[in-house]
Amino acid sequence: MSDRVDQAAVLGARLEAGWDEARVEASLARMHARSRRRRVVRVGLGTALVLAVAGAIALRSTPAPSSVAIARRAPEPSVVRLRDGSLARPEQGAVLQVVDDSSERVTLALSGGAARFEVLHDQARLLTVRVGPISIIDLGTVFRVEPQGARVHVAVQEGRVRVEGPGQTAELIAGEARWFSTRPLPPSAPQPAPPVARGQTTAPPIAAPVDRAWKTLAAAGRFDEAWSALANAPPEAVRDEPEELLLAADVARLSAHPGEAIAPLERVVHQHPDDARAPMAAFTLGKVLLAIDRPADAAAAFATARSLVPAGALAEDALAREIEAWVSARAPERAREKGREYLERYPDGAKAVGVRKLVGPSP
Repeated sequence: MSDRVDQAAVLGARLEAGWDEARVEASLARMHARSRRRRVVRVGLGTALVLAVAGAIALRSTPAPSSVAIARRAPEPSVVRLRDGSLARPEQGAVLQVVDDSSERVTLALSGGAARFEVLHDQARLLTVRVGPISIIDLGTVFRVEPQGARVHVAVQEGRVRVEGPGQTAELIAGEARWFSTRPLPPSAPQPAPPVARGQTTAPPIAAPVDRAWKTLAAAGRFDEAWSALANAPPEAVRDEPEELLLAADVARLSAHPGEAIAPLERVVHQHPDDARAPMAAFTLGKVLLAIDRPADAAAAFATARSLVPAGALAEDALAREIEAWVSARAPERAREKGREYLERYPDGAKAVGVRKLVGPSP
């Protein structure tokens, strides 16, 4: 374990024991002196205190290891800001190249990992994201693109996009997500014509069967198999109703594909906000986003959960998780702001002790 993590753990323990800030700072100074003698890189007081408070607040169900995870986390990729103010947020492992950024068009090439795009739509300036032979064309939206082998997953949060690829073209709107193949699709096998009824001049159209095997497998608790079936099924395999959307999200989460739970959870929240399950869908969305290292988005999801159910145990838990998300997002001022709100609403709440240590003494 590195000296940074050791110091954070010690400071967290001393904050829990009731040490005041001056005493903690004096202890940290002694640690730094010993570190210099051992030729170890000096750790700043501000960073160590944030890590210590993150451990002390103990908003996660697991104790101090959350501080260790924050200390060891790899640096986040840089946000790419385009000339018009649009943003591209590559995730870990993603390689994003700006091919063209002119007054008429923007072309970005993505490989190696996922990225989220927040586009200021301009009809006179076309933005396109390319993943091999797949082109995702902005039609005014916020969307996420994830290459995975010979497939590309496109999930739309706001607005709509057009996706063009070998033998396939589709438009997706907010809440929709779909896989697209980077390989040419084989021609469909000809279907036998149904018999023509007496007096009928043409045969009725054939309704293509929808693969529902994923739902049967999920009901049996066979989530890995359900995920395989769902990943290869068409979008209409999941009906646009909260029960099936939540089940699809569970299949993704419980088969170790948490990122794929985002789209169905967002559809429940945004397309069915009056459903009784929408607040829990927003809360679960926040947990998923926090788990995949998108803390700022997680904070927004927890805030949405509170707006959908402003009273009750879920609202208190959502506010506590929102504070945790802002701490993970390295936004201490937002965390303290929400901490003060928590103490006003829930002065005797389950997380009040830890929140007070974050917020500090009242003026």
